[in-house]
Amino acid sequence: MRKRIGLFTLLAVLSILLLPHIGIETAFSAMPPVAADLSLTAEEDTGVTIYLSGADQDGDALSFRITALPTNGGVLTDGGATYSQSSFAHLLKCLFPGCNANWTLRVRARFMK
Repeated sequence: MRKRIGLFTLLAVLSILLLPHIGIETAFSAMPPVAADLSLTAEEDTGVTIYLSGADQDGDALSFRITALPTNGGVLTDGGATYSQSSFAHLLKCLFPGCNANWTLRVRARFMK
């Protein structure tokens, strides 16, 4: 007399035998970009140029966003991130009357979605 093996039993046995040999491969794994932190202090009547740097391991184009204003001031942008201290001092007097033109800028690098 033959015993019948049910479909469920057959699938369970096959999965136990084959599961250790089945692997999952990912074809694409996106790596987050990495940006360099920046800390800069400038004195009154000096010109300052800042360079924001970063890298993307996947080769994607990078863009930067300044998320906080510098201490005692503001940030002017001309696309090239070049700042003139005299125009910066004028902006300070307009935005923060009574403050001096000495300022500090810190850029903290973080990945933004």
